[in-house]
Amino acid sequence: MTEVTINWLAILYAVIAAMVIGMVWYGVLAEPWLKAVGKKKDDLKDGQTTGYVLSVITALVTAYILTHFVTYMGVAFPDMTGSSLGASTAFWAWLGFVAPISAMNTAWEGRSWHLWLINNGNHLVTLLAMGMIIASMM
Repeated sequence: MTEVTINWLAILYAVIAAMVIGMVWYGVLAEPWLKAVGKKKDDLKDGQTTGYVLSVITALVTAYILTHFVTYMGVAFPDMTGSSLGASTAFWAWLGFVAPISAMNTAWEGRSWHLWLINNGNHLVTLLAMGMIIASMM
């Protein structure tokens, strides 16, 4: 079995990228996102600390697992390296896991597909950036 080498600096950069992308993404799309979730800006003040802490923890877990995926994808496709390996791995992870599960949740919860697009756009861009950072630093 292929041994996975964890580059903790790459994971740190990936977590930072995830946080920056999330802040910019939801900063730009704040109004449509708030409308889609049925909230006002004042509603968010109480849970911000928990939200940010959980965002860092989940980004850390995602980067760690994505490192494994990138490593295994690199074994399966040895001609693919660097950013293209990371982006490809991240895209397939998003398409295979994030997009369908969140689509199912959206359908069953009766949520807005506009909200699904906003959130999944962020997930896709974040995973792509994380994958490219991780693969480029392998």
